[in-house]
Amino acid sequence: MNRRNLIAISAISLFSIIIHCLFISSDFEFHRDELFYIVLGYHPALGYYDLPPLIAYLSFILNITGLNSLFMIRIICALILAVSAFCCYKITFRLSANIYLGYLAALILMLTPVGLRIGILYQYTSLDFMFWNIIIYLFIMWYETPSLSSDMKYMSVLGIISGLALMNKYMVLLLLIGLFLGLLISPKRKMIFRREVLFASLIAFLIVIPNLFWQVYYGFPYLLNAKQIYENQLVNNTAGQFIKDQLLNYGLAGIFWIIFIVLTLSLKRFRRYNFLVIAFVFVISVLLLLKGKSYYSMGLYPVMISMGIVMLYKILKNNILRISVFSVLFLLIAWLSSALFTAFIPDTASNEMPVFFKRIAEERGIETRRWEDGKIHLLPQDYADMLGWKEMGDLTQRSYSQLTEEERRTTVIFAGNYGIASAIEYYGRRIEEENWIVDKNRIAGEQRIVKIDCPIVSSGSSFMQWSPETFPMKTAIVVDDNNEQTDSTLHAVFNKVEVVGKFDQPQARENGLFVYKCSEPKGSGEEFYSNWRKRSYDKLFRKIF
Repeated sequence: MNRRNLIAISAISLFSIIIHCLFISSDFEFHRDELFYIVLGYHPALGYYDLPPLIAYLSFILNITGLNSLFMIRIICALILAVSAFCCYKITFRLSANIYLGYLAALILMLTPVGLRIGILYQYTSLDFMFWNIIIYLFIMWYETPSLSSDMKYMSVLGIISGLALMNKYMVLLLLIGLFLGLLISPKRKMIFRREVLFASLIAFLIVIPNLFWQVYYGFPYLLNAKQIYENQLVNNTAGQFIKDQLLNYGLAGIFWIIFIVLTLSLKRFRRYNFLVIAFVFVISVLLLLKGKSYYSMGLYPVMISMGIVMLYKILKNNILRISVFSVLFLLIAWLSSALFTAFIPDTASNEMPVFFKRIAEERGIETRRWEDGKIHLLPQDYADMLGWKEMGDLTQRSYSQLTEEERRTTVIFAGNYGIASAIEYYGRRIEEENWIVDKNRIAGEQRIVKIDCPIVSSGSSFMQWSPETFPMKTAIVVDDNNEQTDSTLHAVFNKVEVVGKFDQPQARENGLFVYKCSEPKGSGEEFYSNWRKRSYDKLFRKIF
């Protein structure tokens, strides 16, 4: 890496860390999905029921190196976004030969709604966003290069990145098909038959093949998961909302990708980039057909925004006009990001945030508090999903610590969903023994806290993969909603059911959860656990061998 690139990536990374790490309120913890991905790293495998394994491998490295704290994870998220911003810098500088324009493109991406949000979340969606940007950048560099030696360099790296991207999220296959379909229709279609394309494809296939074998062996559980997502979530998506989100996800910066498409289709000197427009149309069309979520396509836009900036710069011949236009557009983008900053990065105390979101809903018509259940809550669902997990994990751990040593040896913890299970595993298993006060409002003695050392199971997500097949269960700690169904289910299995804890945080998504201690099973506790696990496991995995 030359000196200019080193300075650029350092400056971009520093800016990303500042805006994504220093402004977040201390009230906000890990997102439920972040906890789940970290916990996956405790159980590395060739595949998982609901996602490919790359983020689990990354989490495994973070876990064994001790870099899985909240602060370090946020820095890593900011750096993941910085990679995408650096791709914007590179493509802009390469096509315009203007270093300041390159920095402007990187800065604009980081100030968009998508850029602000991506930089704070440790999710495989964030990695997917980064991979899409790298792939499009490398593809354009390969497309533009006149040298056969450069061809092999770019395509070799593209093969590696494509393989890693597929190990992170299979959706990237849409992008790869779209790019090569666009190339096949372009004047440079002969490039697709070069040997380096076959070589890159082979590299990607070799990276993916272990996970592919895993999917085959277990009967393609990912397809079952995709079917469930489609039936329970995607079926409710509408084409109108999808298109609206494409126009709004990048805020005012969206004008640049629209400029890119218009100028590419209308001006002869830019038509060599038609392949990227074709890839865009292909991906959007497939997602519309399959009722995909609007964020599935967000990795398409950063490079198109960068190229739109370059094209606008080139058609504006007068330097004063260039400076005026870009200054106005940048200031508008920065102003909008500043005005709505709290909507993208939680920089305010959680108990003060409902006022902000209510105000922008009433004054600006921006309603972000509607959850998947269709109801309007105090906070947006993503923010509500970043509250209370440590308290929930500690609450369960305290309940577990109150058991006798004999009870702990035959205890199973049942969690109502993967978020609860992840919080219990992350916070309950990693805290070293220490003393804690049973009741801080009165002196009631001290109780030793112990690390949770029993199965933590949930029928949701991939937790079934590492739960033991049999276990001598005599006691169960259940963390779930307090409703009639939960109560009747527990009393049908256990003679003794008592509430030993309650999670009460109005802004949190899991507000109102109860912790139950269940004992004296009515039948064989081990048989019940084995049958429950088998039923849940069989719903997720259907072996064909």
